Amino acid sequence: MSAAWLGCSPVGRSRDSYRAEDLSDHVRHIVEAHGLPAIWRFERGPWECSFIDGIELADGTRWGGLGGICKVVHTFKSRGKGGIESGFNLLQDLIAHASASIGRTRGEFEAATKLYLRAGRGDDRAVSAFWDIAQAADGLAAAMRRFNARPKERRALAHLGAVSPDDLRRDARKRECPAGERWRLLPIKRQATVRGGCVETSVNHYPLSFRFRVNGVETSRHFDRGYQVLIAFHPGAPEEGCWLFNGEPTGSSRNRDGMKLGEFLMLAPMAEDAPQVNLAPEDREFLARKNANAAVRSEFRAITSAGKVGRSVSSARDGWGNKAERGRDLRPTTRSERQTRADEKILEAERRHRGSWHEEIDLDELERLEEEAKFTRYPAFKP
Repeated sequence: MSAAWLGCSPVGRSRDSYRAEDLSDHVRHIVEAHGLPAIWRFERGPWECSFIDGIELADGTRWGGLGGICKVVHTFKSRGKGGIESGFNLLQDLIAHASASIGRTRGEFEAATKLYLRAGRGDDRAVSAFWDIAQAADGLAAAMRRFNARPKERRALAHLGAVSPDDLRRDARKRECPAGERWRLLPIKRQATVRGGCVETSVNHYPLSFRFRVNGVETSRHFDRGYQVLIAFHPGAPEEGCWLFNGEPTGSSRNRDGMKLGEFLMLAPMAEDAPQVNLAPEDREFLARKNANAAVRSEFRAITSAGKVGRSVSSARDGWGNKAERGRDLRPTTRSERQTRADEKILEAERRHRGSWHEEIDLDELERLEEEAKFTRYPAFKP
């Protein structure tokens, strides 16, 4: 074990907690940057969820967990984390005072704590003393690279003397995640029922339900009303579709083809909303609150060996399904022609204004184009 840091994902939400979507995004970025591990150790708490452990089916088996692509272990005590806690201590030492910090214990840095309280009351000067989320991601990544380059003496590797994490993982071979198993990296996994040729489900904190079309997509398949399925999708990227698996037991009358439980059926596309009259009273305050709770701003930085360029991702999502994601070394996704044209407008503006390192980029124009492109991509979710 190299004990190297592989990546970091600062996350900003209206409430100070991370969710299954944040966990899955971080795991997916790590897998795409470094490959699958032999063993993945997770804490308990929010890490004990259907994204990691899957869901229990009627026959007592579990479906959808990460255990299908690598061994998963949940640790119960700090001693089971294999040096992670001590690694956090050194990492915080390396990053100390790079930005205003309230420290690791209550009252450690009194002046910074006062700044933090003032920032919470809306004091702009106090806010400027702290890193924003992108600066925090870059600062953490720089400290992690320093950590990985520091030689260490290890009891298990005493014959090597002092050796750095970068040296130990220099010849590591990347184990790619099979394309047919990438759905396991999606955060929402649950059972659903086909109604009206679609599957529809709600996700906590999102103001709108998610509906995916299953009939009329493939001419050879038709699902009767009441057909039980297993689904996996990302609520922050519904336009990428929903993975559909058989949820009917072999002896069921609806399972006419005799498919096995959990057998892959199709990738169901998102069913766009059609305009219609709604005479029911709406609690707009409640919808706005759920929308704000679902909004998230996140960054990811992959920590690679010295001299190598790693994955870097900046992402922003709102509660209506709109997403803006920019980064380096990203895996391409399926896009419509309209989405591609929207992205090309942003790239063209960047090329036009970049010039040389000494010329300024017109950030106002880029932000305007990004806002325009965001609703060009997903017009069905525009509030």
